[in-house]
Amino acid sequence: MIEATATAVFGDGTSYSTQRPSRKALADREHTRARGQRQNEFAAAKNGLDSIRASFYSSTGRLPNTRSDATRRSRNLIGGSGNRHLCALDLWIEREISRTLRDQSSVFDGMVCTWAAEVIQTGFMSKPETGDDALNAEVKEALFGWDGDEGWCGECDSRGDLHFWELMTLAEETEVTDGDHAFYLDPQGNNDRGSVSIIEGDRILTPFGITLKPGFSIHNGIVMKDGYAVSAFVADEAPEWALATTQNGRFYPIFRPWRAAEGGLLLSISPKRYSSTRRQPWLSTAVRAHDEIDDVFTAVRVLLRNAACRATYTKIANWEHYKEWLQLVDPAYAAPAPTDALTHSPEPGDHVNLNPGEEGGVYACDAPGNNFDPFMQLQLNMLGLPLGMCIEEACRIFQKSFSASRQAIGGTRRRYSRRMRTVKRRKVSPILKFATARLQEVGVIRRDPRASRIRHTFPGWEYMEPLKDAQASEILINSNMASRETLRTEVGLDSEAEETKIARERALYPDQTPTPRTVNNIDAGGNP
Repeated sequence: MIEATATAVFGDGTSYSTQRPSRKALADREHTRARGQRQNEFAAAKNGLDSIRASFYSSTGRLPNTRSDATRRSRNLIGGSGNRHLCALDLWIEREISRTLRDQSSVFDGMVCTWAAEVIQTGFMSKPETGDDALNAEVKEALFGWDGDEGWCGECDSRGDLHFWELMTLAEETEVTDGDHAFYLDPQGNNDRGSVSIIEGDRILTPFGITLKPGFSIHNGIVMKDGYAVSAFVADEAPEWALATTQNGRFYPIFRPWRAAEGGLLLSISPKRYSSTRRQPWLSTAVRAHDEIDDVFTAVRVLLRNAACRATYTKIANWEHYKEWLQLVDPAYAAPAPTDALTHSPEPGDHVNLNPGEEGGVYACDAPGNNFDPFMQLQLNMLGLPLGMCIEEACRIFQKSFSASRQAIGGTRRRYSRRMRTVKRRKVSPILKFATARLQEVGVIRRDPRASRIRHTFPGWEYMEPLKDAQASEILINSNMASRETLRTEVGLDSEAEETKIARERALYPDQTPTPRTVNNIDAGGNP
């Protein structure tokens, strides 16, 4: 690096020579100064957002609690059953925070919507298997219509807005966001054919002024007797606070499968403790992490905006030319070459004219630095844990190797599969049992106890790598480790329907039967 030397003359006539620092040294010095400034600005923006968040959690205008968040969390640690840990006010506040974050956070909302969409997808494949072909056709036509989008499922919503599977998707989103919900199975709805509506969690609560008979207890709106839920209080509309009286609603009986035609309230609750009647939102353990990420995102945007406003600068690149220009302006000017302050950042919006000897440049806006990505990955992993999602599935960003992403998504899909079985057992089967009983009551389906026998096949997933997965399936079939039906089910195909289509195609195209082959080598899935 060649160092530039400048000679200057002071007013006393003394001359001296000074060595100007190199451009690299000046750039490093300026970078260090700008980095410290950006860090201070980031801390200031973050602190301001922290105060806004604190005022949100403790404000009476948004939440029914005037005390700070830390006080609220410490005042109810009394031990005992899950119902004592999760009082009505705590449940209400956690639910309101979860709903607010879903409205304001794209990350939060995206995870909830992805979860519900992957669990329900386009709906389960439901087929009556009564043992009577005529009864099968009768039940299928009445429930699902001739193409699967009509029949009772197409008109089951009490408001007439949603198809049955759209209603199930919305219910799954509601349960993840609110923690729980209920269905009201109205036997008089839909011209006595039965209708379904979603009861959100804040409408199910314990009212004031209630007197229970001996042997009954009520927890979070659910009346219990001998450990069984017998009824629940439902407010006529969502109350403004976690308070209601018996005049604001009424008690509804719990749905019983052996009295399916009578309908009732079908609770959908997955408590974290066996002694709990309700549960907090699924992502409540990640709420603070979500909120922190939103604050960081906002602070980074503020920081980058400020940096962009001051990104341009002018720099004295050639002191001799610059000094010559200064002497043209002021012939009496005489000063040594500066060793500092060679750069100048104009005010935002200023129009800068470069003088002789100056050059312009733009600062690198890389805030908040190299440690931001590891921080985000750590936080996003915390967000995905409550739902069992990997970071790729939660954010739809695939940055790892293909093998690692495939393994992570496989684990997430196993979580979806387990949830599908729960949805079938606790939501889909009881509601369709209710629908079948109501259709039998009005004479649409003949009275036969086998009419409620409906088999549900869960939607699968397409191959991640079609060729490799097809080769693996072929090996499993040839080695008698898995059946074709099992492998078809994994990708969401109806094996019986596929066998019928294959047989028909073989009859139509006898000369195009595929030749069996053996795969001796299979790539288990490395980087492509």
